[in-house]
Amino acid sequence: MNQRLGFRTFILYVIKGFLPGIILLFLTLIILSFKDLIINSFLASGYTNGELINKIVLFVIGGLYMVSILILVIGITVNLLNYISCRFGLDEYGFKLHRGIISRNEISIPFHQIQDVNVYQSVLGRLFGVGKLIILTAGNEEKLLNGEESEVVFGTIDISIAKSLQKQLVEKSSIQLVKNA
Repeated sequence: MNQRLGFRTFILYVIKGFLPGIILLFLTLIILSFKDLIINSFLASGYTNGELINKIVLFVIGGLYMVSILILVIGITVNLLNYISCRFGLDEYGFKLHRGIISRNEISIPFHQIQDVNVYQSVLGRLFGVGKLIILTAGNEEKLLNGEESEVVFGTIDISIAKSLQKQLVEKSSIQLVKNA
């Protein structure tokens, strides 16, 4: 029951967490490298207080630097918590999924309700060895009346884990369907 999404997925969660902060930090460094050009353009346009302009530009650069570090820390923390909080597995009755740390989402799907298990892999997914796993179920009556199906989606999961889980779910749901027929 304590299976995780895989090491490659962990790496992608970390990259996804720090990418916005790194981009903003990179932009801040670019602005810092053009600091003298920015100050000189203000002075050339008629502003006479170069000391004040220098302080304002340095204040803005410092603020951008602090915001980028904050985004970096928050992004990594949120994505790591999302990764750590997702556990899934199979028992003798069906598939179980647990997500969330503060608010919990626990899903249990009996094998006989599983209608289809699909694995998708984009070009980038193939490059990183990850894919998307979708488990379609019979769903509840309200969704069935609207013509919709219930589903469980793993947006990013190691492809080997996804294919193994797909194989196990198809086998167990087929066995369960034969027993009920």
